[in-house]
Amino acid sequence: MVGEGQPLAHRGDRIDAPRASGPEHQAVEKPWIKNPPGATNEVQVDYRRSWPPQKVLDEFREVYAERLKSFEGADLDAESWTPIGPGKVRDLLAIRVMDCWVHEQDIRRAVGKAGHLDGPLAEHAFARHSTALPFVVGKKVAPPEKTTVVFDVEGLGAAAVEMRSPRAAAVEAPDEPTVRLAMDLETFNRLCCGRGENAEVGTPYASTATKSSAGRSSLDEFHDLT
Repeated sequence: MVGEGQPLAHRGDRIDAPRASGPEHQAVEKPWIKNPPGATNEVQVDYRRSWPPQKVLDEFREVYAERLKSFEGADLDAESWTPIGPGKVRDLLAIRVMDCWVHEQDIRRAVGKAGHLDGPLAEHAFARHSTALPFVVGKKVAPPEKTTVVFDVEGLGAAAVEMRSPRAAAVEAPDEPTVRLAMDLETFNRLCCGRGENAEVGTPYASTATKSSAGRSSLDEFHDLT
C-alpha cells in the first residue's frame, strides 16, 4: 500500500512529516495516471513492480513497525501538514486511515479477494467520502434549487445533499428525494476515488440515475474525491 502517504518510502520520525521524495526511479507514463500525485505514486509502485511479493511484504512490515513506534506519546492536537491543507495530527491520521482502506480495496480488486466492506474502517471511509458529496452536487452538477440527491449505500445508510444556491448542503435523507442512487460500498468507493470509468462502474445504477439529469450527472461527476 504505497498510495498518497507513501509509507514504504518514508523513514522520518514524525507522524506529521510530509511525503518523502521517494526512490531515484523514472516510471513510464501510464493511462491510469490522472494527476501529479498519481504520477508520484506510480514511481513508488513501478520501482517495486519487479520485486517478489515477500520482499514487498517485508519492507511494509518494517516501515509499519517504525510508524507505529512514532505514534507513541504523539500530541494529536499538534499542528500538522495534511494532503488537504494545514490541520492537526488527528486530521492527518483520519485521512491516512481512509487512504489505507482505499488502497487495501485496490489490492483486493487486483487479486480477486473482495472483503473488509463493513466494520469501523469501512464506516470511516464512507463518512469521509460523504463529506465531498455537496461539492459534487452543488459545484459540478449544479442542479435546480431544492433538488435533493440521496446516495443510498447498502449496509451503511444514506448520505443526502440538497441544492441551496449557490451551494449544496448535507441534509437528512428525505423520504422522496429528487434522485436516489442506491449502490454497494464497493461501487461507491470506486466512484468516489476514480477507480475505473464512471460509465462502466455506475452502469448497474443507470436506470435509477437517468430518471433525471441530476442523477445522471451525479454519477458522471464522481471522481477522485479523497
